[in-house]
This record gives sequence, structure tokens and C-alpha cells, in this order.
Amino acid sequence: MERTLIAVGGKIPWQVNETVGDPRYPFDLLCRVITVSLATVKIVRSLPPLEI
Repeated sequence: MERTLIAVGGKIPWQVNETVGDPRYPFDLLCRVITVSLATVKIVRSLPPLEI
């Protein structure tokens, strides 16, 4: 998360760090996504095999 993109849509610059007011926001969001992904893998592995 070394850098973030600055989107220029309609010629108005937009930077996510300024929008949320927290420069750690992209990193924290990435950590949350990883946590949810790991929890999902754990749940899926605990499911019984699908018999079709």
C-alpha cells in the first residue's frame, strides 16, 4: 500500500486518504479483507463434502 491512485473524474481530483481523513485507511481495509478471506476459507473447509 505504498501509494494510492488519485482519480480524476470530471476534472475534480479525488484522493481516498483525504476523503476518509485517515492515511492508514487503505492498509486497515486490506487487513479486514484478509481477515474475512481467512475466516471464509476456515468455514468452507469445515463444511461436509457435497454429494451430488
